Amino acid sequence: MFEALVHGSKLDGALNERIQKLPFALSGPFQVILVSLNEASYAENTIPFFFEDLFYKQPVLAGHSQLQEYYILLTNCGEQNCRPIIKALRKQKQKLPSLQIGVGPVVQHLSQLPYSYQGARTALKFATIHNELTFFEDVELFSLFKPRESEEVQAFYHRILKNLDAKQLETLQSFFDCNLQLKHCAQQLNIHRHTLTYRLNKIRELTGYDPQYFEDAVLLKMACTLRTLQTMKAI
Repeated sequence: MFEALVHGSKLDGALNERIQKLPFALSGPFQVILVSLNEASYAENTIPFFFEDLFYKQPVLAGHSQLQEYYILLTNCGEQNCRPIIKALRKQKQKLPSLQIGVGPVVQHLSQLPYSYQGARTALKFATIHNELTFFEDVELFSLFKPRESEEVQAFYHRILKNLDAKQLETLQSFFDCNLQLKHCAQQLNIHRHTLTYRLNKIRELTGYDPQYFEDAVLLKMACTLRTLQTMKAI
């Protein structure tokens, strides 16, 4: 039923009959969440029980979607209903660092579930990069790009980052992870703030883009993320 709904199958008599047999009504708003875990044996033995406890007597569809991946379809998804579930998933991720969680956008109608599902899948891809629960809204901009293996996309990040070495790339990514906060970034990298400033100035010289200037930072952030996605795909 979940596969049929998120892939846009027509709500014919057979599908409607299956929906009517559910112990709750499929009423909106809806939200799709995808969860994956690299540790296959642990996922097979533990995640279903976690879901069973989390969703006990709640109007939620949850189950195994594909290899080491699980789906959650939240129904009647008001803020009060969904917030505890997101909070519980965050807590579970703290226990299992390899757990990856992608949260799709909220939609109002069953016909819009494919959009929420694709949004959750996009968010899940970025969750594997940042290793944190990821909402589609936070990475929506990158979903607007052409396929990441396209010549234009590769040329874009190569042009911007080609002169940077591994340490400079790490510094740049940490700077973005710290929301452009110099003090926090210097602490995370375990370096002096003046050293960080020197590195950022060097990045500006090598790329022509200033990480501390908003418009330049946007381009550098895009280039770093697209480069990371392409590297992960190659692996």
